[in-house]
Amino acid sequence: MATSDRSRDALRSRVRQQEAVAALSRRALETDDVDELLCEGTAAVTETLQADCCGVFESLGKEDGLRLKAGHGWEPDFVETSPILTNGGSDATPELLSSMPVTIPELEADPRFDGAGLFDAHELESGLCVGIGTSDDPWGVLGAYTGTRREFTDHEVTFVRTVANVLASAIDTERTKRSLRDAETLTDRIVETSPVGITVIDADGRNVFANSRGEELLGRPLETLRSYDHDDDRWNLVDERGDPLSSDEMPFSRVEEMGEPVYGETLGLDHPDGTRVWLSAHCAPLTDDDGEFDGAVYALEDITERTRLENELETTLDRVTDAFYSLDDDWRFTYLNDTAEELIDFHDRGLVGEPIWEAFEWAADSRLRTEYERAMATQEPTSFEFYYPEPLERWFEVNAYPSETGLSVYFQDISDRKVIERERAQNTETLNRLYAIASDQHRSFDEKVDRMLEIGRKRLGLEVGYLAKTDLEADQFEVTHASGESENIYPGSTAPLSETYCQRTVDADGLFGFADISTTDSIDEHVYDRWNLDCYLGGEVIVDGERYGTLCFEDTAARSSPFMPAEETFVELITQWVSYELGRERRERHLQRYIRYIDAVLDTIDDVFCIIDEDGGLRRWNETLPEATGYPPAEIGSLDVSTFLALEDAAVENAIDRGLDTGQIRTEAPLRTRDGETLDYEFAVSALENPDGETVLAGIGRDISERKARERALEESERRYRTLVEQFPNGAVTLFDEELRYTLAGGQSVHAVDATVDDIVGSTLWERYPETLAAELEPHFRAALDGCRHSFDFEYQDSHWHAHTLPVSDDEGKVFAGMMMVQDITERVRSKRKLEQLVDELEESNERLEQFAYAASHDMQEPLRMVSSYLTLVERRYGDVLDDEGQEFIDFAVDGADRMQEMINGLLAYSRIDTNGNPFEPVDCEEVLDDVLADLEMKIAETDAEITIEPLPTVYGDPGQLRQLFQNLLDNALTYSGEETPRITVFAETSQSSRTISVRDSGIGIEPTDTDRIFEVFNRLHSVDEYAGAGIGLALCQRIVERHDGRIWADSTGVDGSTFSVQLPAPPHTDD
Repeated sequence: MATSDRSRDALRSRVRQQEAVAALSRRALETDDVDELLCEGTAAVTETLQADCCGVFESLGKEDGLRLKAGHGWEPDFVETSPILTNGGSDATPELLSSMPVTIPELEADPRFDGAGLFDAHELESGLCVGIGTSDDPWGVLGAYTGTRREFTDHEVTFVRTVANVLASAIDTERTKRSLRDAETLTDRIVETSPVGITVIDADGRNVFANSRGEELLGRPLETLRSYDHDDDRWNLVDERGDPLSSDEMPFSRVEEMGEPVYGETLGLDHPDGTRVWLSAHCAPLTDDDGEFDGAVYALEDITERTRLENELETTLDRVTDAFYSLDDDWRFTYLNDTAEELIDFHDRGLVGEPIWEAFEWAADSRLRTEYERAMATQEPTSFEFYYPEPLERWFEVNAYPSETGLSVYFQDISDRKVIERERAQNTETLNRLYAIASDQHRSFDEKVDRMLEIGRKRLGLEVGYLAKTDLEADQFEVTHASGESENIYPGSTAPLSETYCQRTVDADGLFGFADISTTDSIDEHVYDRWNLDCYLGGEVIVDGERYGTLCFEDTAARSSPFMPAEETFVELITQWVSYELGRERRERHLQRYIRYIDAVLDTIDDVFCIIDEDGGLRRWNETLPEATGYPPAEIGSLDVSTFLALEDAAVENAIDRGLDTGQIRTEAPLRTRDGETLDYEFAVSALENPDGETVLAGIGRDISERKARERALEESERRYRTLVEQFPNGAVTLFDEELRYTLAGGQSVHAVDATVDDIVGSTLWERYPETLAAELEPHFRAALDGCRHSFDFEYQDSHWHAHTLPVSDDEGKVFAGMMMVQDITERVRSKRKLEQLVDELEESNERLEQFAYAASHDMQEPLRMVSSYLTLVERRYGDVLDDEGQEFIDFAVDGADRMQEMINGLLAYSRIDTNGNPFEPVDCEEVLDDVLADLEMKIAETDAEITIEPLPTVYGDPGQLRQLFQNLLDNALTYSGEETPRITVFAETSQSSRTISVRDSGIGIEPTDTDRIFEVFNRLHSVDEYAGAGIGLALCQRIVERHDGRIWADSTGVDGSTFSVQLPAPPHTDD
């Protein structure tokens, strides 16, 4: 009973296996997804064999083992990631890939497998492996595995092998499909890129496909072609003879009828624009799966150009017919065609039947007989060229074909060809000579032209050849080069262009000439009478698109033959060469001028310019380089860049490397001079390719020593400026933008307004100040942003402030901010008010003092006049009775009274400087000095003084007081001149706001310690006995100068005279 049950179980198991194989086989036929089929196959094996895991392993090669491609029962992380199953390098992989199944009772113990990662993770014990694919082309392995040890039955092994075969078949099918797809893609690509046009016609004769070349050859896109039948009338199809093709004659119809390809058919068809195209067509049939005709494929090749050439050749051959005659074995003429008769039977006597050696006796001892007899003897054809003497005097090409009965001779006149060959040989020789002359570097252009004209003259057989310059507008013709003997043509000869043959050359398009003047009427009679030229050939010389002149050859005798094309080409070549050389010389001159100009420009600039090669050598430089470095110009060329630049400096080396890599660099580097000094330079360098293809560096260096100094000074200035802003004494400095928002603030008084720098910066004018003060300040702020400067005072927080608003500009002068500087002038205002009060009090006191002085002096003058009067009366009445001592007493008293009067007058004048002065006005100092010299005329004459007045400026002051000022100074200079003749010089110095006028004398001088004391009232340095005077003159001068807000001082060493200088205000609004 147990045995029976096992049999039934085994039977059911085999049935399940067959059902699984059948289902998988159907699935393989239904799906194109191989990966999905592999998953379904492993699932079927797992379920059918009741295994724990089943996997399809793809071979990675003998050394790399196998990789789990798909499976059932595995953790997902192991699929497509685990190249494990066999020990690499063993024979395990080839054994598993074989078609024989492999059972593994114990995976762990089997040395062929390294299952540490995959099998251990799934706790697998036994397995069954079957190769997928053939032994020659294995793809992989199908394996089933269990977690317990298990022996697989033969039926199970067969089942797994069958599944592996199903999978192998599916994989093979997929490979085949992929290959087919690749082949189709390749075919499509080949068809599309083929230089041959390919079209496909379906069974109904309709175009269904054309590649790009096919569309091009047929002149229509595929969309249009699909509307055409193969025999559509719109093709206008013709055969190679140009005859229309009927539908039955067309390649498609013949292929359809015969079932065989048609090759090399020549067809003509029209493009839509009417252009006729000739095609070589190959047409092959297409069949369906049943072998029935299913259309045709055309391969088309464009033979339009070839057809044109063949037609031209055929036309040419139709026009040329060889002469032919035949000889029998006795050398008698048996036949002559018309062409032969025309050539050799020039006496029209009939040559048929006559022996050739008797008809042409001269030929009996010629090459003609030798070649004919050898041909008959050897029975081999012969071909040779032969000259026929008088009366023909022609060359012939003879082709003789022997037979047993005679000789067939074909011959043609090749005299023209022989002439052409001689021309070609002469042309080759001439061109070689021209080339040798043109390439001779030892000859000048003039020598080359003269030599070419000589060769041309001999080549053409003419007397004279020349090159001339022409001016169409000025009607001028001048010969520059000439060869040959001529009374009229020589270098320097001139003529009106309109009266020369060259006028027709200039008017012509290309060469102009004639071999015999009788054949042309293009030369006016008066021009011919002047030159008497019967033969002429010339071309126009064009230089850089501009007319230059003509190159001509001429003769007084006509030529016997016209000019050959080769001769005309020869003249054209010389003309073109001269044009090219003149253009090249012009460009070279222009280039040299340009180079000199560039050199001059480079030498003019103050910057250093040089070109450096990759080795650091100097290729070119300007004059600034030796000037800047101190090296002599002759020595510069032997130096390299390391002489001037510190290449050992990493920054300089990196900059040069960057310049070579990037093509552009700008850097600063010290320039070393011959004396070892270094100059700050900025270099702009570009990498260029010179005409020799070498990479060089072209650099311009600018001395930035001054800029560096300015930058250092600027940095120092900025440091001091910031320090000044931060430490601005008794005030503050702020910057503000267009929104009147503060951007910077500093100074010692910032905190005096109950604010910090952070409080001020970022706030606006309206946010910082009360509305009334902000409204007062805003116009000044706006004016600063408009470029104006303002100074003004304002009050804020019980303090008085003096403010300056001014614009802040960039290097281009554009205002980008405003600045306000304020100082606390509260104490100054208070002091000013006190000072004003004191001034008022002082003015009041001075006024009282002046009144007192006037009253006192007036009251003193009356008694003084009385004393003087009585002394005079006593002297007059009692002078006779007074002894000498009494008279002396009288003189002392009178002199004292006079000096007292002088002192009183001086004191009155001193006190009235401010009260009795006139309003200020522009005063010409030269006019003032003229008046002073007139006042002192007598004293100047008495002292015989030498006075020099240099140009003097105009000042602003009181004319009367200035006259008194300079009169006192000149009078003192005359008085204190000593025993020498007075020498006095008056000169001036000017500044923007003041004028300084000085009086220099050669008198006794003043001790330096007394130069201040002399301006005190009644202070004298000398006794009255030595020098008269009241001692108030210089004090009066000082008082006048003080009224003019000026300054007076004296300079002296105690000897060699003194210089008195007066500084006075300049007139307002004048530069004088």
